[in-house]
Amino acid sequence: MNEGSRPWTRKPNRIGAPRRGWAIPPPPTAMPAPLGERLRTIASMALFVVLAGYVGFSAIRLGLLLWQRFALA
Repeated sequence: MNEGSRPWTRKPNRIGAPRRGWAIPPPPTAMPAPLGERLRTIASMALFVVLAGYVGFSAIRLGLLLWQRFALA
């Protein structure tokens, strides 16, 4: 292959500006996520929020129980 058939491989001139005909191939387009993957992502996020809430609730409950147990009364 000669250099003319691949314009994105041409080197810039001495000044650093690209030569005439400089072309960069376009980036690949991102495909949208399939519906099943999106549903699984939403379900996993919802499960995380529920479990994090349960852990927080349990921590508060344990703190209150320990406070009652070791209170100076």
